[in-house]
Amino acid sequence: MLKDSSNVIKSFQDNIQKSKDECGNKLADIRDLSYNFFHCFGSFADGNTFERFKDSLVFWWYVESTEISVYTLYLSYCGLYRNAFDNIRHVLESIVQALYIDVNHPNTSLQTKLEILKEIEDKREYHASRLLQEKLSFKSEFCEGLDCKGALNTSYKDLSKIVHPSHKKVIATIRDAMGSSKNKGLSELVDCGEVARVFDSLKIVYDVFYVLVLTEFPDFLPFMKNDKDFVACVKKYELSTLGKVLSSTRTTSK
Repeated sequence: MLKDSSNVIKSFQDNIQKSKDECGNKLADIRDLSYNFFHCFGSFADGNTFERFKDSLVFWWYVESTEISVYTLYLSYCGLYRNAFDNIRHVLESIVQALYIDVNHPNTSLQTKLEILKEIEDKREYHASRLLQEKLSFKSEFCEGLDCKGALNTSYKDLSKIVHPSHKKVIATIRDAMGSSKNKGLSELVDCGEVARVFDSLKIVYDVFYVLVLTEFPDFLPFMKNDKDFVACVKKYELSTLGKVLSSTRTTSK
């Protein structure tokens, strides 16, 4: 298969076309979800100076995640769902770690925060699940009356269930290998159900992400509540925790 790379390229091209033909609407959902929420966050940020964000790891992971969302969409087109799920999990883990560092080192330079990140990112006790359960508190005004910690932990567990390694790829590979000795390319696997799971996973990540953003930048709350497009997106995509935050808190002037 690897002796002639043209077979590999053709296999991916075939998968992309088949994905467009069979799962086009679901892939469009992924694209629209990412565009709508990143566009909204950009509109909030435009009202503030760059100086305010330059030392925030949460903000820089937001910038990074805009690129990762594009890769995730591309991987979904190619039928590489396991890689797409890895990207999504990586975004969530990274943003939770970034928030932990921002909250505990509020007056520290970005360079120092990056050094701290290097020290903790591979340690088990600093994985997102442990940080959400044990090390991060949510005492912000917008969480009054809401179990933010419990909701975020539930979201994390739901995401973990969705992105758990799937047996489908292994079964398909065995089927193709046993069924044909002439297979010279990659085994074709387009599954619209998997595309839908990518979409559901991204919704969970955005729900968690925006609650964490409010923890870091609570004065974004009035921008979010007053942005009709943003509120409509929260409702359309059923971001449950963020929806509760927006509906249960009062709008305050900046």
